[in-house]
Amino acid sequence: MTNATLFLENDPAAYQIANTTLDARAALVLDADGYRFGTLNMNGGALAFSAANPAGSATIATLGNTSGNFYLNADLSGWPAASCPPA
Repeated sequence: MTNATLFLENDPAAYQIANTTLDARAALVLDADGYRFGTLNMNGGALAFSAANPAGSATIATLGNTSGNFYLNADLSGWPAASCPPA
């Protein structure tokens, strides 16, 4: 995927692409839970969960040997303060 944002919603089972390759100006935004990727090559691109899917999950069988950005939601409120590094 080149220079685009792909917003995936509703039917994770319908996304059956074994190899997904992004570029630095591309993003995959997941709006539903349970997407499964074969190989994901980031190439500077981004993978994110939408605001409507803050507790979503996805499976990546093989993460390619490239860099990229993952935008994740994390609730750290239950972690004890002693286990968190200082800011």
